[in-house]
Amino acid sequence: MSWSAAVAPATDVASGAEEVDTVDESEDLLALPENDVTVGLEEFDPAKELLGSRTENSKTYIGEDGERLAVVGAGAMHYLEDGSWEEIDLNIDSTATGWEVTKNSFETQFSSSLQDGVTVQFDQNIDPIRFGLNPMPAWFLGEGFSPMPYIEEPATEGVSVGANVIRYPVNINAEIDYVVTSEGVKQNLNIRDMPFAPDGFEGYFGLQETMIIPSGHALFIGDSMIEDGGKLTTTNTSIDIRNIETGELLVVIDRPLIYDQSNVDGDSPDGHLGLYVLRSFGEVIEIATVVDSDWLLSEERVYPVQIDPTISQGTQRSGYAYYYRTTGWWSSTYERAYSTNSLFSVGTCRGYRSVQSCTTSSAYSFYYRYAWYRFDFNNAVPTGATVQDADFYVHMGRYRSGSAQMVMSVLKSGSSQSSNHIDPSSYLFSSGYRLNQMIRNSAASSSTTTLNDPGYYWSGMQSRTLDFNTNGESDIQDAIDGNAAGSNGHVIGLGLRNGNSNEPFWYMCGTSTYSYCNSASELPKITISYTGGSDTSPPQADFAPYTGLTSYREDARTFYIGLTDSSGVDTTSSQGPRLHYRVNNGSYTAVTATSIGTCLAGQKCNFKAQIPAVSLGDYVQYFWAYRDLSTTGPNNGPNTGTTPSGGTGTPASITPPSTPYNYFVQDVEDAPHDQRKSQIAVNEQSNYFYYQARNFFTYQVTMWENNREYMIELDTSNCGTGSSSCFKTSGLQWNAKYMGSRYTTYTTSTSVTAKVASVPGLTFAADDGPGMNLMYYWDTTTSSLGVLGLGTQTGIDELVSGGLTQTTLASGNTDDGYVRVTIPTD
Repeated sequence: MSWSAAVAPATDVASGAEEVDTVDESEDLLALPENDVTVGLEEFDPAKELLGSRTENSKTYIGEDGERLAVVGAGAMHYLEDGSWEEIDLNIDSTATGWEVTKNSFETQFSSSLQDGVTVQFDQNIDPIRFGLNPMPAWFLGEGFSPMPYIEEPATEGVSVGANVIRYPVNINAEIDYVVTSEGVKQNLNIRDMPFAPDGFEGYFGLQETMIIPSGHALFIGDSMIEDGGKLTTTNTSIDIRNIETGELLVVIDRPLIYDQSNVDGDSPDGHLGLYVLRSFGEVIEIATVVDSDWLLSEERVYPVQIDPTISQGTQRSGYAYYYRTTGWWSSTYERAYSTNSLFSVGTCRGYRSVQSCTTSSAYSFYYRYAWYRFDFNNAVPTGATVQDADFYVHMGRYRSGSAQMVMSVLKSGSSQSSNHIDPSSYLFSSGYRLNQMIRNSAASSSTTTLNDPGYYWSGMQSRTLDFNTNGESDIQDAIDGNAAGSNGHVIGLGLRNGNSNEPFWYMCGTSTYSYCNSASELPKITISYTGGSDTSPPQADFAPYTGLTSYREDARTFYIGLTDSSGVDTTSSQGPRLHYRVNNGSYTAVTATSIGTCLAGQKCNFKAQIPAVSLGDYVQYFWAYRDLSTTGPNNGPNTGTTPSGGTGTPASITPPSTPYNYFVQDVEDAPHDQRKSQIAVNEQSNYFYYQARNFFTYQVTMWENNREYMIELDTSNCGTGSSSCFKTSGLQWNAKYMGSRYTTYTTSTSVTAKVASVPGLTFAADDGPGMNLMYYWDTTTSSLGVLGLGTQTGIDELVSGGLTQTTLASGNTDDGYVRVTIPTD
């Protein structure tokens, strides 16, 4: 395991080592995790999950009695890939040039060399951030923080990996760890033993490195942009990386925190606060994370020490608060609340002057420490659902032995249950004193519950449960119905506080931390059991049939279908939608459809499935099969449907309809000689506005007159990500406008009212757009244009040459222009 999940920070918690479990001195406190990070929720049956109901932070399962069980996490459970929500996998994989984590909401690349640092791409349309370049542990002198390299014997070990942690040795006493979480990348400079300082040294110690940020972005402290030109800037607060023009946040560099193994009183409840030393040279940033040498070299330090900067997406989904009063020759009351993902910061305790409380010190009149979480129910549960029961689960580990009493509260603006919901992330201003008050004063959403000893946190964390009372269930219903907090009304805040006058310090998982708080199973979550209404009909399908066509392309075909049902579409792995196909009247093969986006009851759910490439002369038949989640259908079960209609059974075991859809693949040499084939190539295209265009692609349209197919091939070989991207990755559809009739001809340059054909749920990558070529086809049964994916990658087989060239628009403008193409006579 990683040491940061094993030792306490330098925080104001009780001393009294006789009551704290001890660790075998032979243990390596910096040992890497031995086991991979778990993928998915271990405590639930994956066969019961409704895969199409996933959101970034939620899952839904079918219960024993047909009710739904939604699991809503405070942190991310899934990442979006080709329109489908997939399980996050934080384990680091090796590559030909180093290591990577790609099954996450952002991609992380690690070089084989320490000096080359880390590359993290948080947005496909924005160049990646590189940091950890040319890292150097150093002593820093004077007001100018002049670095003096920290020299030790060379390291004898090579680069090593454990689960989501990669380690680069620097010397025999120092190493740099990088930890990938669902929120960001955490960097640690590990110092195993007290470093030897020059005689009489006074200054700082830390890690100097280079960071390269995307073009058009800058560092901000609060609302102030850090000056360019190499001017020295220091801060101990978080730093934003923002777009200079729009102010849009890309990532946050969290506060610099330093941890050791001691348990002495500290000024900060979140470890010792370090300092950032910055110089900006445009996109190149020189940054050092340092700690004062007095703290580092103190006799009270117990090594190892970790210097801990983190780059995160700044989601503010968890945190802590404290409320205490000091006494002495003067008295002061402190109320604070912070956002953090750190295991060491999210915790609860109550009381003072006791080893079974927050502190042994007598310098306090009272001391309270709270934890808080933010949950977003948007699309996690369908509107109109009725909550039957709700529970809160959190992974915990105690620092002091014994049980603890806890109570939770849904956060409100006042102490009454009827007070308005609040979003905790909106109350972190002014050191969060208002959020602290709301955690302390909001009405209880559970009874005061005694939780059994979860075990010493160094040895592992255990899950504990708090049941929502009727007030809490009513608050969850508000979040489902859009009557809670946040811009969408689906957000609730949840606070944890202790019940008795003296309660021991317990740690609990934030939204992304170290070994015991990485997987979705270990992150804090709320489970909701809910029910719906009556439904006796199968899902309604939206599909333009691709049938009765003779095609000249053998390529794989990706079909798209939309399904709507009041009780929801079954998206479990066992009975989710299937595309069944057979070739040359052989046996049917079932392809499990992939859900695109989040599938909610009563709303259209989009799916895709692929029929592999076939050979010239092959005859293909296919149909869709699907069912809903009703408990009021045949035999009090679900309703099954097929497209075309007529099939019976279940999606996984179905009797085919009597007239499935079909297409025949013919050699183009056998096409009728009196039919026309037309091709149009369009160069220098971009999906950005013309003034934002970065790179360009070419596409070619091929039309066969006799078979009603229109193939669009894309050459994206010149495209990349970031500043080399050709496609925006959000807010786009690949549309084709047409007149609404198969044989309508566009003969003028005047504007017309056109119909639009689009691929439902088709997603875009910055470097290759839809990731495949496209085929438009005419459906005579609905008199509309349908779209399918062609092949498995983009590319133009043979670019058209010769013919007519058009360089001016017939109408429109640069962003939305039209070209009138004259079709030559035979």
